[in-house]
Amino acid sequence: MLGERHPAGLSALLDDNAVDAHRNLSCADYDRCLDEALRQRWRSWTCSCCPAFGAQRSPRLVASAPARAA
Repeated sequence: MLGERHPAGLSALLDDNAVDAHRNLSCADYDRCLDEALRQRWRSWTCSCCPAFGAQRSPRLVASAPARAA
């Protein structure tokens, strides 16, 4: 069980350049979420709905994220 973590299935494959925007590769639960995606037979998946997605972003990914307008 993933508890609070919840990846979401996507109907289309992610472009290689979009993976960082949809998945937190440095998350401690990444492997468990990947296993869930495989069990569910999702074509692709995203972490963006997970409450831990923004909280555990690696410094490299946060630094390269585009600034949001207020």
